[in-house]
Amino acid sequence: MAVYWKICAVLTMALFANVFAQRNLPGGWQDADENSKGVQDALQIAKDEFNKANTDEQITTISKVYKIKKQVVAGMKYLLDVQAVLSSCKESSYTPECPNMKTQSKRCTFTVLIVPWQKTKDLLSSRCR
Repeated sequence: MAVYWKICAVLTMALFANVFAQRNLPGGWQDADENSKGVQDALQIAKDEFNKANTDEQITTISKVYKIKKQVVAGMKYLLDVQAVLSSCKESSYTPECPNMKTQSKRCTFTVLIVPWQKTKDLLSSRCR
């Protein structure tokens, strides 16, 4: 009988853990809409700041979005999982119509923090593979 009670207790705890893991907890990461203004701002900041730190003459553009998450902190933090490609245009002559060199694509993860009331927009991290 004691074994039955222990099994029921473990199963109940596992059920509660599963239910709470699936809820959007305050301050936790949530999926974000790619077309929202905040996400579009974050994508632009990621691209601009990444290109500032990049030593190539050609610039990187974001060609595909795989996944975007947001987190409410002291502002809004965005986690961007994207495909980036090296543009065939040089930075000085770049326009959105510049063709992309598809052979030089990378998958990148950017973390961007936007604090509107302080008017700050920062690229916290970037990693490409």
